[in-house]
Amino acid sequence: MKAKCTLNNLYDGALSPKTLTRLKRYIRADGELNLEKGKEYVVYGIEFWDNCPWLYICRDNCEKYPAPVAADFF
Repeated sequence: MKAKCTLNNLYDGALSPKTLTRLKRYIRADGELNLEKGKEYVVYGIEFWDNCPWLYICRDNCEKYPAPVAADFF
């Protein structure tokens, strides 16, 4: 499966206050995820945290292992 990035920063203003509060627990303080808007990423797995899906992707070609990113960014 592939997922297209629509948001690359927690503080871009596109997330609801409830979602923002939930994601702040997992994402560093500046909210930057090093994703590229509009880029399609291969999804290697899906896991649910707090009843919400997180997609396992490789952010760039150099990563050896997929990392979880909240589905809210796709």
